[in-house]
Amino acid sequence: MNKNESARKDRHIVAKLVCLLLALVLWVYVMDSENPDWESTYTSVPITLEGTDDIEIDNGLTIYKGYASTVDITVRGRKNEIADMTAEDFTVIADVHSIKEVGEYTLPITIITSKDAEIMSASADSVTVFVDKKESKTLELKSKYGELILEAGYSLGELELSESTVTVTGPSRYLSDISYAEAVLPDLGRVTSSLTVYANVNLIDGDGGIVTNPYVSMTHTEVSVKVPVYAYREVPLTVMYKYGYFNSENCSISMSVDSVYVKGEAAVVSELDAIVVTTIDEKKVNGDETISVKLTMPDGVENLSGVEFVDIALKNIGTTTRKMMLPTENMTVENPNGVPYSVREEYVSVILRGPNSELYALQYEDVALKIDLSRYDAATEGILSVPVTIEIDSQSIYEIGTYSVELQFGETVE
Repeated sequence: MNKNESARKDRHIVAKLVCLLLALVLWVYVMDSENPDWESTYTSVPITLEGTDDIEIDNGLTIYKGYASTVDITVRGRKNEIADMTAEDFTVIADVHSIKEVGEYTLPITIITSKDAEIMSASADSVTVFVDKKESKTLELKSKYGELILEAGYSLGELELSESTVTVTGPSRYLSDISYAEAVLPDLGRVTSSLTVYANVNLIDGDGGIVTNPYVSMTHTEVSVKVPVYAYREVPLTVMYKYGYFNSENCSISMSVDSVYVKGEAAVVSELDAIVVTTIDEKKVNGDETISVKLTMPDGVENLSGVEFVDIALKNIGTTTRKMMLPTENMTVENPNGVPYSVREEYVSVILRGPNSELYALQYEDVALKIDLSRYDAATEGILSVPVTIEIDSQSIYEIGTYSVELQFGETVE
């Protein structure tokens, strides 16, 4: 092929392309300027049932079939009017106001569109609905565990549901098939302490199957569930001291029971190092003695050993007692109200306990008496017994018992 023939061929191809482009431009122009009629079909347009609340209020009826009905609609109109139409541009209504009794009804549908378009056809001109009496039924709410792993020494308690019943509402024919409601716990995995979870509620039929009916509603679709987890342990018993004077060197403590087997909330029992039987007031222990104490468990802990009382034997080691007659003339008196008084006793007889050597080395000036009159005022009269505080210049010596002194208050005070 020579160069002239090749050039002619190229010009021929270019001419064809130009013609094709011109034709396309012309078609677009015609379509846009003349805006021809256009048909379009829209599928699955939902049908709205109008008046369902009214028939429920007036006649106690409910529709249990027909709610989910749809229709396909074909429209015709100018292209630029319907080109962007969607199913949401249609309102399809079936009026149920005329329904007064239980049964099956075929209702005409009305199609309305917000666009300037002609409805050419529809896949249906009516909808069938089924109507029944609307009733309510209260069901027992049971529970069901998910997957759960417990270590040795732990057990599960009875589940505590936030609701004990569920009320279901719907067509009477469907309610009769429901036996009970069931709260299904999620999988909990390994559990070592009590916890609270949320559980979905399912409706269960007579065969144990789950009821999935869109026409039945219930008051609770979810409930909270406390899952109690208990632990079991052997826990030692111990005593405490009110003032801290007793220790392993000056007092021997033995108990009839050293430990008890307990059950309780896992979080509580796991932190329980010992159970305190009682707090001993050293100032009330006169000598070697045995006391019987009722065993009380901490909150949330149950005693499984059957032990009700514990006998505690106290024996003093390396200590003795000494009686001292302390003169009241050296007594310290707090009297912020300036109450007139006189002391009717010259001495207060005090019993002290402590290590032998320290106790008999104690001087009278090392022990002081003190009374507080701040709760009395000028209106106080007569002879009253006022508590006496004993103050000792020692860390290991303390008084046994409680003490008081008689004072004369009022106008008769000399």
